[in-house]
Amino acid sequence: METAWKSGRMDAAERLQALTISSGQANSCTCCALCYQRQTCASLSFNSVTFECELYSSVASYATLQPDSDNEWSYYVMPGRSETGQFCRQDSDCVTSGDFCRGRFCTSLDKVTCRTIADNFRGIQDYPARISLYGWIKDQHRA
Repeated sequence: METAWKSGRMDAAERLQALTISSGQANSCTCCALCYQRQTCASLSFNSVTFECELYSSVASYATLQPDSDNEWSYYVMPGRSETGQFCRQDSDCVTSGDFCRGRFCTSLDKVTCRTIADNFRGIQDYPARISLYGWIKDQHRA
């Protein structure tokens, strides 16, 4: 399982459940399995230091993801749950007709640059200065 975003989590208002996984089973796969068991779970965050697992009812976007400057939280999306503007890992994650996973978010745009992200997504100005943005140019993923 790959992260949609290496360091972040969603606002508590989107949280379905928050729990701490016992140390013997504490990993992101266990957290993902808990999300998979809930039909309404669309994404999750896992804290590799405290073993906390948070399950969410929607998928984050640049406007709703809270970056984690300590790099303890990893954010994951469940397959086939992402709407336009929400994070994704592959084309099949995007549920809106005509959308594809470009620059790690669902969009109908054929080119995604840092400027595209800054111009079109509120909240990006609140991110720490040292984050990776992902683009898409000429059918290739760019970091």
